[in-house]
Amino acid sequence: MKPKVKTNKSKQGHRRSHDALTPSALTKCKKCGATKRPHFACSQCEKA
Repeated sequence: MKPKVKTNKSKQGHRRSHDALTPSALTKCKKCGATKRPHFACSQCEKA
């Protein structure tokens, strides 16, 4: 089924303005200083 009226790029962009991905926050590990995701175990400390 075809749309009745074509949606222009401006209107399409306004609709999708909140769909952009945001970069994930990173924190430093208290033990080794490596960057890690908050509330996650440090991958560097797990290896040791």
